[in-house]
Amino acid sequence: KLALWRRPNPLTSLDAFGVNTGRWLEATGALWAAQWWAVLVGLVGIVIGWRDPTIRPRLQRLLLAFAVAYALDAAQTLATGVVTEARGQLWTWLFAVLPVTLLLIGRRRLPVRIPTDRPLPVDRVATVLLAVLAVGGVLAWRADIGEHQATRMQYAAMAATATAHDPRTDAPTVVVYQDPTVRNTREGRIMASTLFMAVREEQGGVPPRWCSGVECLRLTQLAGTGPVIPLGQVGGLDNVMGVIVPTPPSWL
Repeated sequence: KLALWRRPNPLTSLDAFGVNTGRWLEATGALWAAQWWAVLVGLVGIVIGWRDPTIRPRLQRLLLAFAVAYALDAAQTLATGVVTEARGQLWTWLFAVLPVTLLLIGRRRLPVRIPTDRPLPVDRVATVLLAVLAVGGVLAWRADIGEHQATRMQYAAMAATATAHDPRTDAPTVVVYQDPTVRNTREGRIMASTLFMAVREEQGGVPPRWCSGVECLRLTQLAGTGPVIPLGQVGGLDNVMGVIVPTPPSWL
């Protein structure tokens, strides 16, 4: 069953088809825009490999596999309305690596003409392209991991603060508030679910809940005091802790 935060939109009408097509095109554009340099390397490998009769048959089979992956991704979104986040599109990295790797298989050393430079053998070009992918990939990975870890630590600290209590007393009731203008966006849903999971882990599987009525009003009034706000007694509950979902990070 698809979670509601994923905004499922079953293909039941032409209107749904239009909406789902737009979602897929938007997600695809964002995916390739974020990895433009790796895509460029892959396209260079494809162009060079296509010129070599030894490499071309292998390259054709590889491109067919990529087409199948692309079609499956499109079919999922068109049928359900749910898009795959960029971090789940692992096959796109292979689009950069494998075409370049195939250039090392050929033994014909087909020269590649580079303007204002002398011809270079294919295997040397492939080595340079793989080096670009290796260095660029490691740098991108380190930056991505660092940003993710910083955000994860921030949310874990918020969850720990909100659920802290004396073992001799009952655990607090944790309620969550998020800016309504952000709550229904892709970024807002991702960060809200991250916070919910962090609190659930701290409470041994007990998830928080969205605030309601007076709880939300008080949290909006006290929003400037921090992301975790003790609300005390609210609606018959003695120990209510409010958590405000921070603004989504820029890297998301």
